[in-house]
Amino acid sequence: MIRNLDRKISFCSFSLLLFLGLPGLAEATQGHGGWEGLASHLFAHIIFFSALVYLCVRIFQGRRALHPGWKWIFFSSLIFAAWNVQTFFVHIYREYLAPHAFRGLKHHLAVNFHVQSFPDLLYYFGRLDHLLLLPALLCLFYGIRLLLHEEGGQP
Repeated sequence: MIRNLDRKISFCSFSLLLFLGLPGLAEATQGHGGWEGLASHLFAHIIFFSALVYLCVRIFQGRRALHPGWKWIFFSSLIFAAWNVQTFFVHIYREYLAPHAFRGLKHHLAVNFHVQSFPDLLYYFGRLDHLLLLPALLCLFYGIRLLLHEEGGQP
């Protein structure tokens, strides 16, 4: 048993060192492919927003919001809906930004963004969407955990 555990720890340590020692280009962003791709992406945001609003209404009308687990899922849906609105307008405004606002391209990604107006400042803060996504995900996971705990499942 201990021998297998030592092998697993050794393998995990080797894999982690290999992973950290050989970094590559992430390419974690994706363009929308012109106005057609952007339009379909924005339409997906509208559908997701509508689903979240519907979920909030169903939770509130069904009196499920009184239950702690559903209350956290309700909060999660509200925060996700706010993220959707924020991201929707950031996607649109990105198309109207002056190209010279982005400087220092590296691997097709802008390294610097120069704020020149109030809408540019709103765009900059709108790009910090992870400040809404992380709390929304935490609320969702906590709500699911409370629901599982009540039903006797493993949280």
